[in-house]
Amino acid sequence: FSFGGFAALRDELQRIVAHLGDRFVHPIDARSIGAADPTATGVAFGATELDPLLEGLYQGIRALLDNATVEFHSIERAAEAIAAAKQVHLCGAGPISGGLIDMLAFTFQRMGLACMSWKDPSTMILEDQTFSNGDALVVLTHSGTNADIARFVQRAGELGATTIAITNYRRSPVAQAAKLLVVTNIRERTIQNYELLPRVSHMVLLQVLVNRVRARLTQDGSST
Repeated sequence: FSFGGFAALRDELQRIVAHLGDRFVHPIDARSIGAADPTATGVAFGATELDPLLEGLYQGIRALLDNATVEFHSIERAAEAIAAAKQVHLCGAGPISGGLIDMLAFTFQRMGLACMSWKDPSTMILEDQTFSNGDALVVLTHSGTNADIARFVQRAGELGATTIAITNYRRSPVAQAAKLLVVTNIRERTIQNYELLPRVSHMVLLQVLVNRVRARLTQDGSST
């Protein structure tokens, strides 16, 4: 089977979650699965070895399902701004967000977009930043609490750039400073989460964004 776009996939995933109910929202008990499975040997594939694996898979699937709650119109608006920009500025601090920003910049450059990456917080507080009307700034920050990035976004907006924040927290300083907001909606216990699972959501969302930008560039190219 297939889905007619991201919205259709989101609706189908939400229907599945509603149907499964408590069987999905509670952690999987690998020991009960092993006991109910007549093919389980309890030796090479015993419950002790399966517990961490199944728990990790469960958390990964849940992170992907959280992506289904992202407001798709926010991705479309971001893609429209990026595709129409004279220059695209990409910002991400730290080894994870910075690495994803580098990957995104490389992808956009191969699509023919002029890109500039900002990863060093010390350069984000300079007064002579090269933003102008028609530019787009995309900021990737999970917590959205970095004060330098928040000021960077605000300054870019003042200079005429369309500012886009991709973050997990709608009320964070970076989110409040941006013109366009894409919220990843990952459920977690603390705001300063240094685990890798939230980055799974970021990678999926960035791929959807890339696909939508590519579609707009292709559409614009075929109409000229």
